[in-house]
Parts: sequence; structure tokens; C-alpha cells
Amino acid sequence: MSVDFRLERERLAALSVDVAHLLQSADLASPETHAGREALIEAIEDLRDVLRPEAAIAPPPPSDALAGPRGLAIVVGHTAVAQGARALSPPFPADSPATRVSEHNEYAWNTDLAMKIKALAETAGVRCEIFFRDGVGIRGAYEAVRSWGPEATIELHFNAADGRARGSLVLYGAEQSRPWAETLQKAIVRTFDRQGRSEDRGIFIPGGSRGYD
Repeated sequence: MSVDFRLERERLAALSVDVAHLLQSADLASPETHAGREALIEAIEDLRDVLRPEAAIAPPPPSDALAGPRGLAIVVGHTAVAQGARALSPPFPADSPATRVSEHNEYAWNTDLAMKIKALAETAGVRCEIFFRDGVGIRGAYEAVRSWGPEATIELHFNAADGRARGSLVLYGAEQSRPWAETLQKAIVRTFDRQGRSEDRGIFIPGGSRGYD
């Protein structure tokens, strides 16, 4: 008996969408439960990405880090399938009618920001490449990052709120990354004029493994 794996992937992907919608509509009061829900939603979205290998965006080829030791890898948060949080106010990237990607969501916004960072880095003489999670998931994206050999890596995200919340924070994956995380957070706070602990939310290591440990 032959099995149509493509069809099975599509069925699993459709099921994961239903589960994600159910989780998002659940009434979860405690911060711990909320964090668990968010982690589960991210895991489901990551599964959806891995189940669509045809959507993969070819990563930059592995590089000789010794030829240019300063290097910045940028991972675009979310994918065209799971586009992330929806922004409530501009600025938004320019709309592209050639795609079905919403310019109001994280994926398009993060992609646009990644290209701007890359342009600035290259102007400053820093080698820089952009990596996507589409079709390979979080772990696959970071495997490509490790092959490229950067000195530092950032993954771009923004969170949605009710229009009243403001703030910035940096998550980092290992203790040796603390100085980089602190430097990045200070720059973000200064750039966006974050005031007080409610807006300067600091840095911390999230629980669980996301593939970059």
C-alpha cells in the first residue's frame, strides 16, 4: 500500500491550525499557564513549518569564518505559514501584491527589518546574512546559522498587545551570550526611549530548548 506523504503532511498541518486556534481562545489566567500555552503554540507552528519542506528558503552557503570573523546572522521570526503577531499601528513594510503575506504581521515586518539591518551591517564592513525558518523550522534554521559561522545571531520578533502596552526585552540562549544581550537591550531602550521597568523589561534566558542551545 502506498502512502501519499504530501497529503498526510497537509492533514497534519490543518490539524495543527485547529489546535492552535483552540489554544488561543482558551481562558488561561495564570502567567505560568499562559507561558505554557505560548510555548505549545510555537511548537505547533514549528511543526507546521517542518511539514512543508517545499516552502524552504535556501540559506546562505557555509562560510569560512576565518576569512571574516566578524559576522551577524539574522533569523526572521515566524514564517509565511505562521506569520506571528499582528501589529496595531504603522509603520508597516510596503505591501507586495505578489505574495499572500500580510504586511501587518511579524513575518513581513521582521523580513523588512532584517534586510535593513543587513544593508547597514554591510556598509559598516560586517558580513551579514538572513536566515528563514520556512520549511525547516527553528532547529533547521539554526543548523544553517551554525554552518555559516557568525560571531553573533539575533532573531527578530514583536509582540501584540491591546494598544496600551509598551516595552522591549531580549531573550538569549546561553550565559556566554549575556554581554551581547545586554548591549542589544541597552541600544533598543535608548533608541525607543523606554522608561522604567515596565518598558525596559531586561534580558533573560527562556525555559526549554529552541534549537540554538
